Amino acid sequence: MLMDSYLNAGQVDKGWEIAQAGIAAARAAGTKPSEELFVRPAQAFQKANRTNEMLDVLTMRVQDYPTPATWRNTLYILLQQAGGDKELNLDILRLMRATNSMTQRPEYLEYAALATEAGYPGEVVALIKQGQNNGAIPKTDTHFGNILQTQTPRATTDAAAVAADATKPATLANPKAARATADALVGNGEAAKAIPLYEAALAATPTDPVVQYRLGVAQALAGQSDAAVASFAKVQGNRQRLANLWAIRTKAGAAPAAAPAAAPAPTPAT
Repeated sequence: MLMDSYLNAGQVDKGWEIAQAGIAAARAAGTKPSEELFVRPAQAFQKANRTNEMLDVLTMRVQDYPTPATWRNTLYILLQQAGGDKELNLDILRLMRATNSMTQRPEYLEYAALATEAGYPGEVVALIKQGQNNGAIPKTDTHFGNILQTQTPRATTDAAAVAADATKPATLANPKAARATADALVGNGEAAKAIPLYEAALAATPTDPVVQYRLGVAQALAGQSDAAVASFAKVQGNRQRLANLWAIRTKAGAAPAAAPAAAPAPTPAT
């Protein structure tokens, strides 16, 4: 009630301060904070056009409510903020996939298009098959069927070429080739094999935030949780928030396959 009185009076920062105190107290007591302590301040920040603060609140929310629904709500907003950065959009969609929060056909369409354009046929095939298996993509969908027809043979050829490149000393010695090969390995479900390649690329380009970020993703997918969290903590730039979210996902483990619908939180106008 105290939080709401501040929020309703337009004192958003004070209301969020009260909410944070409640969240901290609940966590300290070993209980889950009320979801309203996140949802109401997030809505108030949205109303005040303070998107960064709204995303800060939603990021905290997934720590206590790591359901596919809350992940989707947060990452969908982040996707809207990414603009025309195709690589960033692809990385956001990858986290949506990792948290089982891709539920709509348009997301699969965008993901498949971006991954196809970037040259990751193995990732495209795995994505579509996952969508078909979870019911998001009907197996009778001719558009995705056509994509599978073209990308499946490419995926087979590409996987063999990538596996060969990964073992070549010349690949490790070339940061650009090391990163490209590592990216393809992760897309093919070979995250552990990608780690030394990302590490080699990072050693040559230590300030590259994309390599630092994707190293953390590969470590997380390979089950190296502590190393992944440490890598995510070093990420700067426009992937910093995404790295924070990946760190939360890594600490919490994989999201459940299904969960109750989450309380509604802000969705910016398109």
